[in-house]
Amino acid sequence: MRGAAFLLISVFGICFGAQKKWTRDTNFENSQNWEGGRAPCGNDVVIIPENSPTVFIQTNTSIKELVLPRNGEVVLGSVSSVAFTGTRNLAANCPDSGKNIKFTAVGAPSWLDPINWCETGDNQDGCRQVPLLDSQKIPGIYDDAYFPDGHFFSADLGSNLNITVKTMKIWDQTYTTNTFGDFRKTTEGKKMFPKAKNAQSGVVKIQNQPCSDVTGCATGNDKKQIMDEICKFEKPRCARSRCDSPVQPAGHCCRICGAVLVLTYGSTFNLETLINGVKTNVMGKRTNFSEVSLIPGKLSSGKIQLVLTNDDGEISREAADMIEAHIQSDIDQQGTMYSVTTMSSMQSGNPRAPSADRHTGSDSMTGGDIVGIIFGIGAAALVIVILIVILVYRRRGSGTGGFKFQLFRQFPSLRRRLQSHMDSQDDNDFSSQVVETIGSGNQAFSNPTFGYSGYLNDRVFEMSPGTNVEESAESGSFSNPLYDTQIASVFHDPTKVVDEEAENKDVEETNGI
Repeated sequence: MRGAAFLLISVFGICFGAQKKWTRDTNFENSQNWEGGRAPCGNDVVIIPENSPTVFIQTNTSIKELVLPRNGEVVLGSVSSVAFTGTRNLAANCPDSGKNIKFTAVGAPSWLDPINWCETGDNQDGCRQVPLLDSQKIPGIYDDAYFPDGHFFSADLGSNLNITVKTMKIWDQTYTTNTFGDFRKTTEGKKMFPKAKNAQSGVVKIQNQPCSDVTGCATGNDKKQIMDEICKFEKPRCARSRCDSPVQPAGHCCRICGAVLVLTYGSTFNLETLINGVKTNVMGKRTNFSEVSLIPGKLSSGKIQLVLTNDDGEISREAADMIEAHIQSDIDQQGTMYSVTTMSSMQSGNPRAPSADRHTGSDSMTGGDIVGIIFGIGAAALVIVILIVILVYRRRGSGTGGFKFQLFRQFPSLRRRLQSHMDSQDDNDFSSQVVETIGSGNQAFSNPTFGYSGYLNDRVFEMSPGTNVEESAESGSFSNPLYDTQIASVFHDPTKVVDEEAENKDVEETNGI
């Protein structure tokens, strides 16, 4: 609701208590309770699953078959009836009859889900389209909770929660804290308000006390425990904001485009006087301000919050600037009109063009969000490049184009013998076979018999990929093509290589020197 009428409803309903009506039910004729989005009719087979609440049939209907679980229950209204038939219904309101239709309103909807409540004037009124914060949509300390007549329902009161309302009315029965507790123990009450599993069920306190504070009364729903539960349902529904840097009001789960003013006040403050003054001196001065939703409220901290919002926030920011200037003028005059003592404000950024998609579940991305995404993509690309380089290097290093062997300096006699043998091989010129790179570039492998040593020889030797490696059938071994008759004295078994000085000593002792 817009303009003056909205302001009048807001200040009295939001700030001093209102009636909140439960909108969910388990009625047979409610199309939202059935798979496929339509109520059963004609020759449909109706299936009520296990652990379903009571299904209330309030109209005359016809079906082919009704499948009930052992603990299922169907209640007929005083003037309703059910006929069983195999004839298809060709009426326009019964398309595609003859199907299996399953009841889907099985789980009890949560008391703390704002979508399950609406504000109404009295028991017969429909829901009013009043802009509210999420915490204001749930019945609060000074609100009346009403479950309308003619409907069966099931409501989850949560676990370990303390819920306080002014009054509780179920159908035509008004309850107190004690009588409501007794009702929950009955068979009917257990179905309507099922107990929490593995936890203590929420407790409802009915205080039956109206708001008499001229500064307004807080709902109590903006406190952390309840607010966290409310936002479990509301945050996934948050629409993408049409402004930069949307702001977060207290008692609301989604950021908004617009402005938030927070006020403290003196002993003579009157919330109704403030709202009427804002309406007369600011909101009524500009016709386009009718597009702005002004949501007043008192927080549990005792402060007054004024929330102004519209689609992109531009008009709301203009209105907020004028309201702020109007209130600040009174503060400068010692608060003679409103008795406001301090004021703080925050506003969203500039409007942005509406997105083509219908994204929900998060607010718009800020500049920091975009920078973070770009940085993340760049870091991921860098990691991918590094992994590719490592993979290519390893694949090239494990090729079969040739083998590289290194001799170790811890065998000095072996090294000297090899060098002496190479110098004496003029015809074979074995030294020409000493190469820096073997095979296709960097393909090589380390000898697993020897670990890394600081005494690695710089010389490497080639085994030609074409060398014929013959296996000995008798011994089950293979012959090393490098270990031929020409250099047999060079490639001894390393385990049998002895120190040259020890060999010389043995020879001297043998010769009697």
